[in-house]
Amino acid sequence: MLGMAVLLSFAIQGPAILHGQQVDYYAAVWDQSTVPAWVARHRMTESDYQAAFNDYASQGYRLRQVSGYAINGVDYYAALWDKAPTPGWVARHRMTAADYQAAFDLYLSQGYRLVWVNGYAIGDSDYYAAIWEQGSGPAWVARHRMTAADYQAAFDLYLSQGYRLLEVSGYTINGTDYYAAIWDQSTVPAWVGRHRMTESDYQAAFNDYASQGYRLRQVSGYSINGVDYYAAVWDKAPTPGWVARHRMTAAAYQAAFDLYLGQGYRLVAVDGYSVNTDPSPVPDIPASGVPVLALQAFDDSMKRFMGARGIPAAALCVSRNGTILLERAYGWQDQGRLIPLRPSAMFRIASLCKPITASAVQALIAQGQLSPDANEFNLGQAGGGILAITPFATPDPRLASVTVAHLLAHTGGWDRGLSGDPMFESISIASALAIPSPPGPEDIARYMMGRPLDHAPGTTYSYSNFGYMLLGLILQQVSGSNYTDYIHSQLFSPLGVAATEIELGHTLPDQRNPREPWYSDPGIGPSVFSPSQNVLSPDGTFYLEAMEAHGGLISTSEAYARFLNAYWIDGSPRAGNGQDWTFLGSLPGTFTLGRQRPDGVNIVAFFNQRTDSSWLPYEDIQAQMDAAAMSVTSWPSQDITRILPSQPRLSFNLAANRLSFVSEEGRIYQAQKSADLHTWFNLGAPFVGDGYPMQVVLDLNGTPSPGSGFYRLMIE
Repeated sequence: MLGMAVLLSFAIQGPAILHGQQVDYYAAVWDQSTVPAWVARHRMTESDYQAAFNDYASQGYRLRQVSGYAINGVDYYAALWDKAPTPGWVARHRMTAADYQAAFDLYLSQGYRLVWVNGYAIGDSDYYAAIWEQGSGPAWVARHRMTAADYQAAFDLYLSQGYRLLEVSGYTINGTDYYAAIWDQSTVPAWVGRHRMTESDYQAAFNDYASQGYRLRQVSGYSINGVDYYAAVWDKAPTPGWVARHRMTAAAYQAAFDLYLGQGYRLVAVDGYSVNTDPSPVPDIPASGVPVLALQAFDDSMKRFMGARGIPAAALCVSRNGTILLERAYGWQDQGRLIPLRPSAMFRIASLCKPITASAVQALIAQGQLSPDANEFNLGQAGGGILAITPFATPDPRLASVTVAHLLAHTGGWDRGLSGDPMFESISIASALAIPSPPGPEDIARYMMGRPLDHAPGTTYSYSNFGYMLLGLILQQVSGSNYTDYIHSQLFSPLGVAATEIELGHTLPDQRNPREPWYSDPGIGPSVFSPSQNVLSPDGTFYLEAMEAHGGLISTSEAYARFLNAYWIDGSPRAGNGQDWTFLGSLPGTFTLGRQRPDGVNIVAFFNQRTDSSWLPYEDIQAQMDAAAMSVTSWPSQDITRILPSQPRLSFNLAANRLSFVSEEGRIYQAQKSADLHTWFNLGAPFVGDGYPMQVVLDLNGTPSPGSGFYRLMIE
């Protein structure tokens, strides 16, 4: 991350520190400005900080910034001093809310202005560190211990009164995020403030504002239930070059400090913060596939995420630098929760289809078979178009200018926020066209061609499932191949992915791949096949087969991870690392994540549910997976898919009618019985080993029945 900043404050705190070990990390900003002497310290205990404070004050230094953070219930401090000219000043730390308010009132009465405030938590109590200066200036106001709603209300109020946000500090008390902030009426260039951003939201905002000429003024990080969030302020004030780093270990921070110091940078902000390695108990959810001890954080995070939301089934695949390192399945294959899910499970991937479609279209462009400037529809215009589909009604004249590039960029002119999403309007479209429901892609295209566009093509971004459905039709028209056949032959087969690992899904439960779990969703609605009948939302309220190019595929997590190893989420071929992409997919009964981190780690997570009574956001999975990745201290290097299965441990004890043994984590066990050694019947449900003793009760007594006589234990 390159740019410029003046202040930086992180504090990841809260009651979670009582439940597990915490590791200290550091975020810092350096710039190339010229200032008098300066000094910085980090990981100071309270007594160390007080001693440093006294020492540097005696040498003529003044405190510019201080942040408090807790490591396993003990408060530490990171601080920065310099010798820049300054009026009288005073600083306090480890103040309770009452102490801080008293100090605030006292120094205000003595003519001081608050220039820095940092909130942090030790255990379940909030504390404050603050700096005041003497002198005149524009009107200012400060607030602390505001909830997110209180902070937003204050932000809006002071903005309407002509104030600008100078600094904001986020912190957490008992799992609730609070904010302390300072505003004044100084005149500055354009500015913007954001809060409660996930790490990916913050990075996206950072990139966006930097591209518009903003510089980072200040950022505060904090943790809500173990997930990192950020509040930040940007403005357009002139600034020298700068560099910033975050989530550095103490050793990494020291190395960066030495590096940038040697390059002529000076430190303008440093912050210490803690990350909890075990924020909550890990739910008892079965997990199959080969466990990898070094990547245990991913297992724990997936189980916590699922447990908090009651998600029945999920699959995960993690790769790094092109190597598959972890492939796991969690929960149950069946609704009765008897059959453990296997890593080979296939899930609906929803909008994760779009990067595949983008890659396939870009491949056609690279091969010279398609131009990005080609017109989508052939409506008799000069130069013609690709799809010769007869519109349902008189087309919007602007439809003739919709290009392939517009469809790829979601700027084709359709806006589902204004006129709805036709991919979920099968019944009404079939009725309008007087055809049986559900309509296929060409029928949907014919219908939409007879409706007016919402925007002029190329002018307005609006995420469009329909636009990507059209790209699927283009791909088939230009390539002469079925969509799924084409993406397999051109994209997946060269990656070693078999055709059985990614394919078109099916709407109706009795037509689905037997490797799919059921899809959990509380909604019901009319069936697209029989509108007079209501069905569960995932089982017929939309027509999955028409969504092939934008949301209709099913895949294993490994197959999609191999795709992310070879292509960026924007569809371009991948070479090396460095890009940061997150893509989410969502359908009733489905939520999916495709994540490409700049450090070369790719994460694919599939879930068979997207909503539940907890109302917890499912988008948090990205931040939780990032946290798991950043907690890994030593990455393995062996491709988990190339490891031959080891022989199971065969140490059994048979006493009476009970077979006892110690299970192996990740293996699936199924007891069976037979009367003739040819036909076998399952004895109860299969179960996943967890490393603990297990017992299988055998029917050795009683009246002979079919399947009794011989027993075996199948181990997968």
